[in-house]
Amino acid sequence: MRTITDNIRKRFSQSRSEGYTPADALYRAITMDRFESLEDAGLVRFRWIADEHYMIENLEGDCFEPSCNPGVSEKTLENRRKEFHETIDREGVWSLVGEYRIIPFECAYYVHEDEQTGWTTGDAVCGFVGQDAHVYTADIAAETIESLKNELRSRCSQCRKAAS
Repeated sequence: MRTITDNIRKRFSQSRSEGYTPADALYRAITMDRFESLEDAGLVRFRWIADEHYMIENLEGDCFEPSCNPGVSEKTLENRRKEFHETIDREGVWSLVGEYRIIPFECAYYVHEDEQTGWTTGDAVCGFVGQDAHVYTADIAAETIESLKNELRSRCSQCRKAAS
């Protein structure tokens, strides 16, 4: 059983105020608390990278289709589409990547000079206009933590080297 810390309570309250159900708010609070602890240990991180392969049609979806917006004039939809394109030009399109790393047993007692060493993608979601992925952070964090756990389980319990 996990102890409910003040940090978890605070995250839970914040998620509830954003409209999440009690179960979803607790999941988000606990997941992000775990991720933060692992991040402090240097084992996981979030990273924003530019999504250079997006297709405008995929980002738009059916948001500006008259048949999906009954009661909204075509002129209004066209204005919204234009504003959407301006937002893309101004804020860009991004991917939020959850990454983990295993510090090899041989390297456990010194800090790598190259901070990029050993990072592996645990999960990612692409196609964010701007850097607002709040809804997805807990899910990306959970998948990244699970990937880290799986990687650790697959290693030798004695020397921590990858099983061959």
